[in-house]
Amino acid sequence: MRNARTIITLVVSLAVIYMASGCATVQRGPSDEELLADLLSTYETSLQEAEVDKLIGLYSKDYVSPEGGDYEETVSFLRQVVPSLEGYNLEISTTDARIEIEGKTATIGPISFDADWGEMEITLFATKEADGCWRITSSEMQS
Repeated sequence: MRNARTIITLVVSLAVIYMASGCATVQRGPSDEELLADLLSTYETSLQEAEVDKLIGLYSKDYVSPEGGDYEETVSFLRQVVPSLEGYNLEISTTDARIEIEGKTATIGPISFDADWGEMEITLFATKEADGCWRITSSEMQS
């Protein structure tokens, strides 16, 4: 009888330790806010470091530019423009950018740009797509 109590005590103790360590809890991924903050950070750094492919990866295949261009036109434009940004003393600030989520859509901005050509702000609009990733689906520029 004493061995049975010892074994039960040991099993219960191990179960408590297991649950306290978090192994028995449901693991959750990053929140939508965290995912969108990461999208914003990646957007900023990929522009600053002229990493075109990383930047393009943030865009939805359903992207529509402010001028009505589609994803393919936008990719072509980014491939031409982003590598030349270093020559314009581009500074990007996301300090004032706010992330607002409404269901599966989000607004991110304003993102401030200051370069040799002048200043402007961009607001990004993102959608949470079927694969669970947030991607940029449109943008709006203010100069």
